[in-house]
Amino acid sequence: MLNDVMVGGFEQALVNAQIAPSVSQALAEAGRTEDVRFSPSGQRMAVAAYLKNAVLVFGTKVGASGGHPAIEIDSCLEIHSASLSEPHGFDFIDDDTLVVGNRRGRVAVFRLPAQPSGHLRVDLRPWRMVRRMSNGRKVKNPGSLVVETREPGRASILVCQNYRNLVSRHVFSMRHSLLPSQGRVLLKSGLEVPDGITISANGRWLALSNHLTHEVLIYDRTKHLHPDAQPVRRLQGLAYPHGLRFLRDDTMLGVTDAGLPQVVFYTAPDGDWSGGTIGQKSVRVLDEETYARGHRNIAEGGPKGIDFSADGRLMVISCEEQPLVFMDVDRLLGNTL
Repeated sequence: MLNDVMVGGFEQALVNAQIAPSVSQALAEAGRTEDVRFSPSGQRMAVAAYLKNAVLVFGTKVGASGGHPAIEIDSCLEIHSASLSEPHGFDFIDDDTLVVGNRRGRVAVFRLPAQPSGHLRVDLRPWRMVRRMSNGRKVKNPGSLVVETREPGRASILVCQNYRNLVSRHVFSMRHSLLPSQGRVLLKSGLEVPDGITISANGRWLALSNHLTHEVLIYDRTKHLHPDAQPVRRLQGLAYPHGLRFLRDDTMLGVTDAGLPQVVFYTAPDGDWSGGTIGQKSVRVLDEETYARGHRNIAEGGPKGIDFSADGRLMVISCEEQPLVFMDVDRLLGNTL
């Protein structure tokens, strides 16, 4: 059953981003967006231009003004490539290396040039491609993904192969670009269009949006994960969960709802997502007119991508009708969580 508690008056939480004119034009022409992601330093932010087969990488400065979060966007690197085909989800390995999941292609890893001073369109060839798993099967319909770099010189990418109903894990060397990646099926049991994935900062928890069961699945990574592994928790109260991110020392999880104009925040006060009481609050993030324009079917109209600044105070969400929306998390939630 959907959580029908939706807090109104979200307008007071909106953060007015300072955006350079050339960037505003690129953003206005982006069309349908999907995921959004800050780089590790917070000085870059990637947004999918899904139907343009492009990725926009913005130069960002996250700070504070009057005790509240603030953001400035001063440049745009517009990436085009023959390897971009309906780019959907992505993550940064570092500030200069971006991994892109393409719904109609494969997983492409790009080495990014320096951020321009204004708006620059570039055509790039990928540095690496993730095409296959170790069993020889091709990676197919990769949507959302998340990167880990806990092992020196190696990158691990967890990929939601949306319509194969599985999550695969791919490991490759950052030093030797010609070495093939190693890939295997990580999770499969009970998945029905896995549409978003994230890992907690401490590495213990994996959260997965399960589109057709209308829930978020939580896995404990201290336990061995395998294709038949079961989640330790199921979070409900969503229509069609999409993007999701942990924040605030892994005690909070924010999830966008593609079918409703809301973000649902879950809290595990002690940071243990496998047991105890989980707090939950649904907050409205789009006005009715914006939501109605995108609500062409029951699974559309709400926000898609989501990310947070390093301190968890600034939230960014994305959807086709409003490519970027920034919000003050403290004002959005008030004192109820």
